[in-house]
Amino acid sequence: MDIEIVDAVSALYSTINAPKRNEETYDKLASVFGSAGMTQYSESNQSFNLQISSSIYKRYGAEFAEYNKRYSQYESEGINRLFEEDTYGWLTEQEGWLEEENVIDREDFLFIREKTGLARTVGVNLSEPAGWKHAVIIHYPEIVKDIPKNLDKHIALLAPHIAKTVNLNSFLHGLYYKYQAVLSVLDGLSVAVCVCDYRGYIIVSNRQAQHIVSMKDGVYLKNRKLCFSNSEQNSQFRASTRKIAGTSQGKGNLTGVSFFIERPSGKHPFYVEQSPIKDGCYEVENNLSGSIIYIIDTQSPPEIDVSIFASVISLTPSEAHISNMIFKGLKDRDMADYRGVSVETVRKQIKSILSKAQVNSRIELLIKAVSIRPPIL
Repeated sequence: MDIEIVDAVSALYSTINAPKRNEETYDKLASVFGSAGMTQYSESNQSFNLQISSSIYKRYGAEFAEYNKRYSQYESEGINRLFEEDTYGWLTEQEGWLEEENVIDREDFLFIREKTGLARTVGVNLSEPAGWKHAVIIHYPEIVKDIPKNLDKHIALLAPHIAKTVNLNSFLHGLYYKYQAVLSVLDGLSVAVCVCDYRGYIIVSNRQAQHIVSMKDGVYLKNRKLCFSNSEQNSQFRASTRKIAGTSQGKGNLTGVSFFIERPSGKHPFYVEQSPIKDGCYEVENNLSGSIIYIIDTQSPPEIDVSIFASVISLTPSEAHISNMIFKGLKDRDMADYRGVSVETVRKQIKSILSKAQVNSRIELLIKAVSIRPPIL
């Protein structure tokens, strides 16, 4: 990767616990894409809201506000079309409205072009199936007649990292906005979370992580390093830790790994997910480039906000109720008795829930629910 891309990737992972760095980071991304600016949108309450922007939004804040007031209906239509693309797929403005021959001459595009000099847009779908919907919009000035030829390559390189940081920020933003910090207040999460450096040494961990390692049931600490009873997984974890730390420095391309840890006790496995992070706010250690790890005890899952989960994957009220009972560990017969229906009815509903969530098991369903709405105390 060239130095500009390395710098952009490294900057992205420094935003995970430092949202104030978003604007300058998106300026760097816009530069890589050869554009004038970038904006990132996420779905919220069945509408799409601006989450992050490069400095272009600050420069033209009044103009964009007027645009949103007058022409937001066009924006929603185009973004919905974008979400029909595969993950990391992208569309130009003309491809977003195929039924219109010269969309750049439509009133909303004319307004933006006249007020800001921006003319062309490219949308990138960051969403995975059955989850929150996220997208970035890349804005090009009027003088750029053609989309850069290397755009496809740059999107392929950077979109997975943008998506990863958007998802991690979604996971951790509650900590930041409640406590104005992330790494130093991980006890605010009721899932196990720890941060380690490139060598695998734990820098900070929360109470739930300390509880899990104290059980020594497949996961334990040795000389401040997180270890697993399975030697093969232990070796793989060491290798991924080094690679992920490299990604946070812009020197690698591994956005994360996830795996299950079997427990000698025979209880349900631990689910482990590892992602790059930089300590952008110097909360715990200067120049830390490492990985953030969260561990879900699927035997004793955290409390899940089922209402939000149900909304995101379009569950019926009955399916939402069944999901809640699944997360509490109830068996099919217990669910059927509680709801006054047959076991077969419950099993049909569970099959429908798994299908909507695009997962294959109840444990995967739990993990999906936690990723959609992390439990913040």
